[in-house]
Amino acid sequence: MDDLQSGQFLVPVQGRPWWSDELYAVLGMSPGDVPPTLDALLRHVRVDEREALRRAVEECARGGAAFAQVHTVKRLEGESRVMAIAGVAEPAGPGHDVRGVVVDVSPDVRARAARAVNAKLPELLAERPVVEQAIGCLGLVYGVDRAGALEMLRWSADRRDVDVTAAARLVMQAAVAARGDLGTQGGRLERAVASALDDTPPA
Repeated sequence: MDDLQSGQFLVPVQGRPWWSDELYAVLGMSPGDVPPTLDALLRHVRVDEREALRRAVEECARGGAAFAQVHTVKRLEGESRVMAIAGVAEPAGPGHDVRGVVVDVSPDVRARAARAVNAKLPELLAERPVVEQAIGCLGLVYGVDRAGALEMLRWSADRRDVDVTAAARLVMQAAVAARGDLGTQGGRLERAVASALDDTPPA
């Protein structure tokens, strides 16, 4: 965990908000590229996750309740990362300043996913319908539940103009091809599976 990138922020009751230089870097920016506001931070968070984070910060400022959440955050260049965002209250007259930290936990998430895939892939390749195999594979690689994995397969099938079973077969072919060298961070498998889903050549 020592090599995980992190940065800090301050949302004050009064005065100017603040981001550390490291937070700008975590978000793929240089210091001063954007004003260090809560709204600016929220714009990097996945749309359907923004309200939960905003509410947590506002409740911390109002009542002093600390928070810790995990969100999908998009860096300036467009790369999505998994980041933990936590905050604590500092008394500041009526209300509280909110001092927080953002930690890019993607490397740790990828490492744990790689270990899980290495352990579970043989089980996935047992005699089960190929759609069920692909659902299990996508769950391990991306951390989604059954419904999320099935939606990914449906999206891939629509994109390729094939049925879900054919899309699932392509995902599992990619997983099998990558199983010999997943890499410590799981990157090879993720790229192979993403390519199978998206109908684009792996980077």
